[in-house]
Amino acid sequence: VKLIDDDQPLLADVLAAEARPLDASELAELESIVPAEAIAGTRYGAQQMADLDSER
Repeated sequence: VKLIDDDQPLLADVLAAEARPLDASELAELESIVPAEAIAGTRYGAQQMADLDSER
């Protein structure tokens, strides 16, 4: 399964970003742009979530 474009410069950027955690100021900036309380609900609608329930 292809998760990201395998274009080499992009892949190198993605891997480099994954290796460098965000510092406190970067996390604070993200929190100011998108506060945690603004994120709510499920990723998919109820019927789609039910279809994805592999435990049933």
